[in-house]
Amino acid sequence: MKYWSLTTACVLFAVHSQPAVGQQALGTMFTYQGQLKIAGSPLDDVADFQFTLWDAAGAGNPPSGGNQIGSMVSVGNVAVVDGMFAVNIEFGGDAFNGQARWLQIAVRSPAGAGAFTTLAPRQRLTAAPHALALPGFYTRSAATPNLIGGHANNSISTGVFGGTIGGGGTAAGVNRVTDSSGTIGGGVGNQAGNDAGTTNDASEATVGGGLNNTAGGLRSVVGGGQSNTASGNTAVVGGGNGNVASGMSSTVPGGNQNTAAGSYSFAAGRRANANHAGAFVWSDSTFADFTSTANDQFLIRAGGGVGIGTDSPTAQLDVLQASSGAVAIAGSYTGASGNAGLFGCTNASNSETALSAIHAGGGKALLAYNYGTGKAAEITVDNPASTAHALEVINSGTGFGVNVTSVNHGIFSWASGPFSMGVAAIGELNGVNATATGNSGTTYGGYFQNASTAGAGVFGGAGASTGEVHGVHGLSSSAQGAGVYGQNASTGGFSYGVFGEITNSGSNGVGVFGLAPFYGVFGEATDNGVGVIGRANTGLGVYGESSVASGTGVMGANTSTSGQTYGVYGIVNSSAGYAGYFQGGRSYFEGNVGIGALPPVFRLDVRHDSTSANVMNLQRESDSAAASDLLQMVMGAGSSDTSQFIECERGADIKFRVWGDGDVTADGTYTSPADFAELIRVTGGIETVEPGDVLVIDVDNPRAVVKSTTARSTLVAGVHSTRPGVLGSEHDWDEVARDLGFVPDAAGEMPAIKPITLGRMIGEAPVAVVGIVPCKVSAENGAIRPGDLLVTSTMPGHAMRDENPRPGTIVGKALGSQGEGTGVIRVLVTLH
Repeated sequence: MKYWSLTTACVLFAVHSQPAVGQQALGTMFTYQGQLKIAGSPLDDVADFQFTLWDAAGAGNPPSGGNQIGSMVSVGNVAVVDGMFAVNIEFGGDAFNGQARWLQIAVRSPAGAGAFTTLAPRQRLTAAPHALALPGFYTRSAATPNLIGGHANNSISTGVFGGTIGGGGTAAGVNRVTDSSGTIGGGVGNQAGNDAGTTNDASEATVGGGLNNTAGGLRSVVGGGQSNTASGNTAVVGGGNGNVASGMSSTVPGGNQNTAAGSYSFAAGRRANANHAGAFVWSDSTFADFTSTANDQFLIRAGGGVGIGTDSPTAQLDVLQASSGAVAIAGSYTGASGNAGLFGCTNASNSETALSAIHAGGGKALLAYNYGTGKAAEITVDNPASTAHALEVINSGTGFGVNVTSVNHGIFSWASGPFSMGVAAIGELNGVNATATGNSGTTYGGYFQNASTAGAGVFGGAGASTGEVHGVHGLSSSAQGAGVYGQNASTGGFSYGVFGEITNSGSNGVGVFGLAPFYGVFGEATDNGVGVIGRANTGLGVYGESSVASGTGVMGANTSTSGQTYGVYGIVNSSAGYAGYFQGGRSYFEGNVGIGALPPVFRLDVRHDSTSANVMNLQRESDSAAASDLLQMVMGAGSSDTSQFIECERGADIKFRVWGDGDVTADGTYTSPADFAELIRVTGGIETVEPGDVLVIDVDNPRAVVKSTTARSTLVAGVHSTRPGVLGSEHDWDEVARDLGFVPDAAGEMPAIKPITLGRMIGEAPVAVVGIVPCKVSAENGAIRPGDLLVTSTMPGHAMRDENPRPGTIVGKALGSQGEGTGVIRVLVTLH
């Protein structure tokens, strides 16, 4: 038996660096020197050596334990003089990454004969003093000169040349360089390059730092921030959160959830989407998408206005010109035809419009104020031979073509030609609309005189074959005035104060149209006459409309105290006709209204004697807009909590109730998706978890959870729900919306945003505490079969099987199988 011992040893490492031109790299080989003794005496002979590298010291003789790094290195016929020997050893550039290493040595002597004896203990390889100045850094082999710093799990893919990782990284968020010449400065979970399987299609990519950022395009850059992606070639994301620059040479400087998908596009702010080539999209803080629609657009969404020359804009675009006589906005037009669309046109040969003002809303297209002694606006045609109009107003909306307010004459028109007209008015809605605003005295909406015996003071004709037009339209705001006043002094015969008739059978016109703040048309008969009679061949005999909330389009009044009389009485003999027909607007009924109920005992009393037909049907004929209600029920804010929005009975048995305080009670069952979830705050942000993750209670923060990271945790809270059937919460969601900056509409109603969406906005995730949900699982503790009890695993956010789980660690029961690795199966969450 030979008793070997290694008494002294030292290691001389070669330094790996990029060689200068004309020089040869040192490589990764190092020199090992030692003194070998046998039975306590120095050896003088020739010996063979076997060297292996380990990540642990091990124990015993021969040593055991730990993991071997790389392959065994054999060195033969080594001369050992007075016990001293020196050998060159190379384990490769990947063997040393900054972690502790031990050298195991086996020897036989004389060389070439007998078995090898493994020496104990293993020899620890210590660092050279200057190498301590760069802790955690290590380089790859000379064939692929890469530099890796930071966490030990940081990596540069095989075949990559010239990659650099400056630092950062964690066990769960490593930094990775997957393409040549990629650079990561630091941070956590960042990637330079893509995973396309090659190492040069996304080379020279750079990530400065931050969290979970990816520069996946050729020469792309992500400066920092969180969850940003620059996937387009030469694309740039400066920072922010959740931004994507996928177009070639596209740019997102920062912000939140912006996308620059078009080539050479630019997106900034919040949820700006530059999806077209050359598009520039700038969005404000509004939580809604703002998206380009064509190439080379320049779009700005600024809820506070855009100011040029001012830092306090009062309009969407506010241009302040401080210089006297200067033009605030100027443009040049060189075309020979077509609308200039400018504020000033200096092309004398242009025969088209100098100023075009188009407005699609309910306001004014063009407004001019004058507080001096001159004219607010003047239009002059200097060419006497011109047949063009000095002023042409076209209005296709429901407003007025010209609306004039004056203390003297609203409009004064004088025509001196023998066949000219002082006023010629043609309107799609009203040719002339005259209003008397005096609130006392006998006033007239319009006053017209005719000196000819064959003429007419007022002649109204509705000659259009289509459309809704009026022969005469009268409007009065005076208590004593009349929109149209018709009087008949005849004491006999069948005559009319006002007679309206439509003789064109193809017309949609109106015989008489009355519009007033109180009564549009008021007819009264004190004897056997007729208050109002309307007659039309195919149009409308009587048409009533009111423009104010307290007015009446048509009013039917019955003042008789006995007999069966009617304010308005309609009869129809045709199955295709209507006794009463109301189109658009609102209908008002002061008392109870009955449909199939006579007399009605409720405000709206609907009854049906059929045993099979539906009693009521509410249906929207077109797709609903966002936040639109098909049925809305409103009660006063001071109503009792025991009042009810809805009560459903079967006979006298109440089956379903919706109470005033929001409680819902029902005798039957509730069918929905398979789990009950509670909205709970996620420590570290909602971006750190995703559906299927196993979540545990955060003991350092009240009512908060984090993704599980340890096995068999007694803090297990549930599983991140994919689609909860019932969602619990401690919030008043209207208050949450107000805190987030949402404002109610004109009716005082908050925007209709679903609670799960508001929950994500305040950092809360739906945690399923009971029911069936998809769950991430790992087979690290054996294959999972249906019925297995599951607990948290060492893999973050995953569950594993456990045959004898401790109380308080059970997530639930598996409803699916996972033979190996990781995956997602359905789990019946039963926390206990």
